[in-house]
Amino acid sequence: MFDITIVMPFRRPTFRGLLSSQVTSLEPWDSPGLTLASCFQQYGFSVNYLPLQSMFPGYIEERDRSLLIHIVSQFRSRVYIFCGDHFIASRSSATIFGVRIVSSIIRELFSDAWIGVTGRLATVMNTHLLEDIPQVDFVGNGEVDLLLPCYVKGLLDGDEVYHPSVNSRTNPAMANNPAIISDLSELPVPAFDLVQPALELYSRISGYLGQIPFSLRTSAGCIFACRYCAGVPSWHNLRFRSAQRLSADLESFRRHIGGQGRIVFLEDELFTVNKVHVSQVAEVISSSGDKLLGFYTEASQLSDMQIAELSTLSESVVFGIEGVFEADTGKREKGQSLAMIDDMIAKCMRGGLNVQLEYAIGLPNSSLRDTIKAIAYLYQKLLCRQIWRANTYVFCPHPGTAYGENPHEYGLVINCGPEWMLESGGYPTSTTKYYSANTAYILYLLSQSLIQEAYHSVSMRCGRGPDLESIELLILGRLGEIS
Repeated sequence: MFDITIVMPFRRPTFRGLLSSQVTSLEPWDSPGLTLASCFQQYGFSVNYLPLQSMFPGYIEERDRSLLIHIVSQFRSRVYIFCGDHFIASRSSATIFGVRIVSSIIRELFSDAWIGVTGRLATVMNTHLLEDIPQVDFVGNGEVDLLLPCYVKGLLDGDEVYHPSVNSRTNPAMANNPAIISDLSELPVPAFDLVQPALELYSRISGYLGQIPFSLRTSAGCIFACRYCAGVPSWHNLRFRSAQRLSADLESFRRHIGGQGRIVFLEDELFTVNKVHVSQVAEVISSSGDKLLGFYTEASQLSDMQIAELSTLSESVVFGIEGVFEADTGKREKGQSLAMIDDMIAKCMRGGLNVQLEYAIGLPNSSLRDTIKAIAYLYQKLLCRQIWRANTYVFCPHPGTAYGENPHEYGLVINCGPEWMLESGGYPTSTTKYYSANTAYILYLLSQSLIQEAYHSVSMRCGRGPDLESIELLILGRLGEIS
């Protein structure tokens, strides 16, 4: 029996997952669970790692429950901790679905085990998780990675002590002091040594024998406060992992995982905000012979000089274009304009850095016309081969965000709880003053279809595609046919 099992909980199936149980998920295995596992290892605990989010990319009770029970039964531990990223809502909110199901199974199998939750979900919902899921014993508030091992030791020794960043059933005091890690370099190297058994289990379950994508965090925090994204206490606290620490992360990854996996993406909210950090990361990753597939930033945070440097680090850069087409410029989330996006695309093309554009459909301030313009823009840029990839998502009013906490202020009606908030293909969980959830979902499906058409279109062979107005009329026509 292990002391600790770190569990990465799964979510509901997306629309695509419901259509086919054979869809293989290649979503990157992210680092938060492995980082927390390493914190416990350093404290002397025996630790196991169970990435259920990867093993069940879309859990269906009737199909998967018996297998899930069998897997959990093989991971007997004294403490189970459900872990998620501290910042990324899209990887966190909907996992309450998995926490609820797996914690119930754990309690049935091992009635004396302790169960806890950490990450953004735990921070923004906090004691509501204790109320909503009776099997959960404690909830971390904020970035509790470094302090949680000490708290858990007290639990196991029968001497639980009050901690200002942990709420529990046995301690009625309200912990209102979110923990913040002042220096990311204080965090240990992720426990990549625990991954091999999980890879073998994943291969047996999924039948997938290829290389597994992983992601890594080199910085935390963001200078923007987008209403659909921000919402944790340390959001504006910019911190960076040192080059030495990152080098150790990569060396450990190569030693324990090798060719079975590849680090393809950075989890950072705004990677290019610090030029010195960018240069250090580029040097470390490039000198190791690795190359990423992408990272996130914003148009105003990328200079010409950085583009040349970043082209050796990554195949592409990812921009979100939310708000660009909104008529009311004062309500734009990041102050981006269409001219800024066009200029940055041109600069990246000249600098040899591919561009990926993303757009969330159903934002409260986006009218039907705004949304159609955005979809048409993505379609045209793909047809003209000016961008490498494009993707659309379903807007979700995540807990903790301005939209999630004060929906009526923005003319928003939230129809479902966080377990339904699946940006990558889930049915919309809200309606806006501009259109219904049905219309938003039709637009999402239509945008996905157009993107796939663009990838395979003969028009991609030429340097010029249809003008934006023609594409907008095409989308309006299809929308009319569907509705």
